[in-house]
Amino acid sequence: MNSKMSQKLQDYLNKISDIKDDHCWFCQKTPDQIRAQFLEYLQKNPDKADEIDLDDVIMISYRTKKPICASCYFVIRDNPELVREILHKSPDKVW
Repeated sequence: MNSKMSQKLQDYLNKISDIKDDHCWFCQKTPDQIRAQFLEYLQKNPDKADEIDLDDVIMISYRTKKPICASCYFVIRDNPELVREILHKSPDKVW
C-alpha cells in the first residue's frame, strides 16, 4: 500500500470513534454489508469486475455532516429531482 493510500485509510479509521458508528447514514449499511452486497453483485455480473474498484465502493466518507457510502452519495448526487420530490412529499404519499 502506498503512503497516500495508507494515510487515507488511517484518516478514515481515526474518524470512527466507535465501530457501531461505522455505517452509512443514508442506507445504514456497514462497510462489511456493502462489501458483501458488492461481491454478490460481482458473482452475478463477473464482466463488471474490471469497471469497479472495491475500495471506492466500500469507502464511507466522513467529510459530510453524516457518514455516507459511495453508492448512496452517487445515487443522491445523480438524482437531485428525485431527492427533491421525496423531501417535498408527505410520507403517506411516498410510501
